[in-house]
Amino acid sequence: MILKTCRLYNVFGSGAIHGIYAQFMAQSSVFNKGQMVGLLRGAGTRFATWFYAMHRALRLRKALLATIHQQKFLDLDSMKKPSVRMAVQDINDTKFWKCLYILLRSVFPALRALRYCDASRPVMDKIYFLSHRTTQAIERSQQCLNDSNLFGALFLDQNMIDEGNVILGSDDGDIGTDLAEEVVFEDNATPLTEDEVSIDEDDSSSGEESVVTMSFGASVCWHWDKRKTKIEHPYAMAAWALCVMEDVREDVRLRLKGAEWDAIEDVVKRLHLAPCPNMSVDLLIMSSAEIVDTFWNEFKAFQNCTEPFHHPSRWATPDVSSGRSHLWHEKYSLPYTTVLGFVACRVCSKLCGIGPAERAWAAVKTIKRDKRSHLGGESMEKRSVIYITAKQQEARLNLAQKEKLDATGPNAMFGDDDINFDLQLEKWDVDSEALKEPQVQRIFHAWVEEWEETVRRTNDVVAEARLLEKYQGLVFLDPDTNKTFSIYKQNMEYRRGRGNGWFLLGVSADDDGEDMEAFSIELACELIGLTRQKRGVKVVNRAEEQEDHMDEEEDEEEE
Repeated sequence: MILKTCRLYNVFGSGAIHGIYAQFMAQSSVFNKGQMVGLLRGAGTRFATWFYAMHRALRLRKALLATIHQQKFLDLDSMKKPSVRMAVQDINDTKFWKCLYILLRSVFPALRALRYCDASRPVMDKIYFLSHRTTQAIERSQQCLNDSNLFGALFLDQNMIDEGNVILGSDDGDIGTDLAEEVVFEDNATPLTEDEVSIDEDDSSSGEESVVTMSFGASVCWHWDKRKTKIEHPYAMAAWALCVMEDVREDVRLRLKGAEWDAIEDVVKRLHLAPCPNMSVDLLIMSSAEIVDTFWNEFKAFQNCTEPFHHPSRWATPDVSSGRSHLWHEKYSLPYTTVLGFVACRVCSKLCGIGPAERAWAAVKTIKRDKRSHLGGESMEKRSVIYITAKQQEARLNLAQKEKLDATGPNAMFGDDDINFDLQLEKWDVDSEALKEPQVQRIFHAWVEEWEETVRRTNDVVAEARLLEKYQGLVFLDPDTNKTFSIYKQNMEYRRGRGNGWFLLGVSADDDGEDMEAFSIELACELIGLTRQKRGVKVVNRAEEQEDHMDEEEDEEEE
């Protein structure tokens, strides 16, 4: 799969064959709304770049098919080259694309986790969640990965062997034979345990030839199980339990069992060893058991959204939708809790990539040399901070250019647009789009309806109750103050005079509910329609309602 993907890049994406490259980029622009999206170049020295290259190739499948079926493509002299003919054969091979899809689907959650780690942002709260998703994806892909009619039908041709010699650095002519003997496609094969593997290694060291039979799917599962123990760390479990993202919170409700419970308790105890930086806890008064008990009491309130986590507007802030759990807990947990806020800020704010550590050492080695080799610690720290900050800003600008969809050349990189592009890699025998939609319990019309025009001018409790029934509990983001508000459930404010009437009261997420701000119904409708609501609330705009009404009228006329 790696060599086939590399050949696609060399023929269609590298620009080495100008005629083919120009035609492909023209078709790519047609299929990507005017953006010339190119293929990516994989490399064995970068994490997961071959999977990124496969993902981009799968995304551009329609553009590749459209390119090779043009008459002007068939008339090119380049079609006589063996690499071009074999690449065209791969594009026409439905099994190749199916294998690509199955392989990417089995590791897609791990690719998401890697993208999070490469972003140099605190993402500890998502790692345990994505690790479990990866395990599930690999286990559910076992039957497809072991299908000899799919992956067993992929053979190396001579052109691909030559390609492999260049990429993998091999000069052996029997590379195809070596690779074919590594994996056996057996439906009933099971992954070996570590004890079994160690026994086989002992046998081989004693001079006896040992044969390890492992199916392709079992091999993938075995390698992942070996590595996920390093990922599923107690700190990752604690951060997972304290994540504010809706999908992760639902996963916590379903999977928080004894093993995770014990690991989280161990983290809480470690973070409260003397000298403890948590100023809300006095270790001379509170014992370790009392600290843990306090944490679980506060965690129960966090999970059930009860006091002090009962404000709906706080659960609709940008920090929740973007997954910035450490910032959310700093604002809404740390001031109101004794233990949970302190623990959440510590475990959710950790970086998962090794980039910052490598950059720090690189900066020290760059600054501390020659006549500066005897710099003191304080001076070295200040100079390295200044140097790293400047280099980070420059690197971020370069990275943003390389991750653009229209970036071309060998330095083009896999970006957030790629990982968020829906290739149905999370679909498992059902319509994943339908599953993403929660059950609708409430429909909100994001405009002032006709009945509201009359009711809003009437100063009585019945009119107030009818308006509250429509608006209560909804949230919106005020662009002027950049604050998130929730509609107050108890009452509204009535103002006399022309053009006035009932006004909605908004409770800010940054306040304790004491100070409320009045909003007109027109402004509230507009802002609510632009803000993501909680699960079960469907927001309908006027344009969508009119389109649905027109479609119904057309259906009635046809009948």
